[in-house]
Amino acid sequence: MPDLAYSRTQLSIIGSLPIVSRLTVIESIKAYGLCRSHLSFKFRKTKRGSRGVARRRIPTIVSRKRSYLNSGGGVNYNNLISIELGGRCRSKSDRSELKWCLINSRFVRNKSCAISEFVVEHDLDYLFITETWLKGDVSDGPVIAELTPSGFECRNFPRLTGTGGGIAFIHKSSPIGKVTTKYPQCFPSFEWLEITVDSNQGRITYILVYRPPPSSVNNLSFNGFLSDFVDLLAIYALKTTPIIYLGDFNIHRNKPDDRDSQQFSELLKIHGLVQLVDKPTHQSGNLLDLVITREDYVSSLEVHPAFAVSDHYPIFFKLSFHQEGSVNRRKITYRSLKSFDIDNFASKSWKTIFQVDTATKLQIINTTVSQTFDKYAPFKTKTVPARAPKPWINADIFRARAERRKAERTWRRSGLAIHRQIYQSKRNEVNKLIEISRTNHFTQAISACEGDQKKLFNIVNDLFGSRRGKNVLPIHANKDDVSNVFSRFFVENIENINHKLKSNSTPVKATTICLIFLVITWNLLNQLR
Repeated sequence: MPDLAYSRTQLSIIGSLPIVSRLTVIESIKAYGLCRSHLSFKFRKTKRGSRGVARRRIPTIVSRKRSYLNSGGGVNYNNLISIELGGRCRSKSDRSELKWCLINSRFVRNKSCAISEFVVEHDLDYLFITETWLKGDVSDGPVIAELTPSGFECRNFPRLTGTGGGIAFIHKSSPIGKVTTKYPQCFPSFEWLEITVDSNQGRITYILVYRPPPSSVNNLSFNGFLSDFVDLLAIYALKTTPIIYLGDFNIHRNKPDDRDSQQFSELLKIHGLVQLVDKPTHQSGNLLDLVITREDYVSSLEVHPAFAVSDHYPIFFKLSFHQEGSVNRRKITYRSLKSFDIDNFASKSWKTIFQVDTATKLQIINTTVSQTFDKYAPFKTKTVPARAPKPWINADIFRARAERRKAERTWRRSGLAIHRQIYQSKRNEVNKLIEISRTNHFTQAISACEGDQKKLFNIVNDLFGSRRGKNVLPIHANKDDVSNVFSRFFVENIENINHKLKSNSTPVKATTICLIFLVITWNLLNQLR
């Protein structure tokens, strides 16, 4: 093998090379056996001791001291003792999975009510949204207020220049950990947002990405995206906490012969990343929305075309996290009438009730009915979200939701296209009822104010999503930038006023000369009214 040597300076400039040159250098290093991926790593035998045991996670059973008496061969299970789990160890029954979802809304303004109901219907903990098409001005307030369900918060990051784009993140107001969002660096080829969730079980970071497709208008290219995405990966290359990259990448991953898809696959392979979505995420049959991880953090992932709110399909996935003491859930008691035996109930002998007085008849009927219900439809207890309903959710909407859930269960059991269409029709009916009821609620509330300004402003604040204690500054990446915008606004207005005053050369002359002044009385003031 020929000699191969690199100086420290030569190795340090690899990060600044173009993507093509960088891949060539890395492939050369791999060819000489200096850089091997985890797939080609040959496992060697471990030494006997704690290191090999810790790596292979061999389960250990603690038993009592072995008796010196011969048990006659075989295994004596009486020697085994049970060990109580403590600390971070828990059984599977104590584990709870958080529900996450990724959607591409494509103009959220006309789907805000549908997306809010979407979060409630699927009992989501977190929702990632791309292509909100919001502008970052005051017109976003009513949309965000309608988009956010009760008990949730919405973090909106619109595209401040041009049209389209924009990303948002909806999460429960009291999650299992602290949620922080930021975008420390801007890239010209895509929009992105860092979302960090800190809990007792550790930290996990999500990188939400929206990459607009290249066109003659935006002058973007795929090579530029690759270079920017490599720089993004370099920011988190040394992070040891779990990281998940997700969003709309607009790369046709369903086409293995596509050149852009091949280069992106090679890039993920070099960085030890795995793309988890394996089904089309767009109605045209393309796989555009991706979920990328370094390890297997995701317990389940599904793409559901029937639940789509746009031409992109939602991606549901779960993370195996311990959820401790969630305050957003409550227990309810109910009877399941599915297993109720109506024929058995009807076949009971009711002849005895005709032989007693009225009070005894009522007692016999109540006892018989209660015993029958307890036998065939006993009380059951389950945990449901403790979410306060919106004031415009009425009985008609509750009934429509029940019909929607019934249609969804029928479609899931059969899988037929006709049942899917029925479910979608029921879903659209619920969204329409909520929109009409919400409009009527605010119309009646504003009409009932009757000149009460305080009450009217409180309703307007609820309608526009204004809350006390929230940041009223516009969306900004840097505090210095937003302060300079305010400064320029006032300076320019003052200069405009001075310019208009100077340009008005015609002096204002008084046409009436006041020579006599009288004392003003209340009678004169009343006459001026």
